[in-house]
Amino acid sequence: MTLSKTNLNSGTDSECELNVFKKEYTIDELAQVGGSTVRNIRAYQDRGILPPPFKKGRVGIYNTAHLTRLRLITDLLEKGFSMSNINEMIIAWQSGQDIGQLLGLEQILGEPWSEEIEEIITLDQLIQLFGTSMSESELRNALDLAVELNILSLDSQKLIVKKPQMFKAGVILFNSGVPILDILNLAKTLELSVENIAKEMVATVSRHLLPSEDEILPKELVPKVTKLIQDIKPLAKNIVDAELSRCMEKEIRTQVNEQLLKTSKHK
Repeated sequence: MTLSKTNLNSGTDSECELNVFKKEYTIDELAQVGGSTVRNIRAYQDRGILPPPFKKGRVGIYNTAHLTRLRLITDLLEKGFSMSNINEMIIAWQSGQDIGQLLGLEQILGEPWSEEIEEIITLDQLIQLFGTSMSESELRNALDLAVELNILSLDSQKLIVKKPQMFKAGVILFNSGVPILDILNLAKTLELSVENIAKEMVATVSRHLLPSEDEILPKELVPKVTKLIQDIKPLAKNIVDAELSRCMEKEIRTQVNEQLLKTSKHK
């Protein structure tokens, strides 16, 4: 990774923001944000496992439902399903399934859970926040780790802040005297802990509600799964927020009390 102000500041803001904020995509943009290729997308359409685009004039336009389906296809292929297997599953669903319910589930899956809005900063702004007291190599190492943790994303034009709240917390901690690498390692620990919580929650529900991996989701379960996702979505964030807040309050009070006790003993 090269820290080049020229590279980061070249290009227009609209070019940089194109794939970050849009909800409609050309086929090239869909391939980019979906981690696929134009060739694969066309192949999936030919096989009937990816719906054709909508037309705006002579241009084919894809939306978040297409993006969700594309990511689902990619996940299934990575798990060992063949194109024929995926096609059979989709046909089986659609043959006896209310297409509205199926699209409703896909739409729910395509909606982001996080309400965070990605932000764009320049390298100069990043250096102003963190780099004035760090060497170039230290800043580069920190930037590499931030990209690895998906806190930042670096393209040829700009730095994209993928996790604004975590980034802002890092700025506060850094300005308070916590070294940047310690902050990033803390962010990694936090991410792993939350990821394990999410996996355990989903696995517990899946064991009791969803069929095994080699079975197709029964059509009668689609509305139930859709409603469950809708209901649990706002609660999941509130649960983690409430529990973390309680634990933080407890730990901070303990630390402060210990410091006050030390102070009183020295008087």
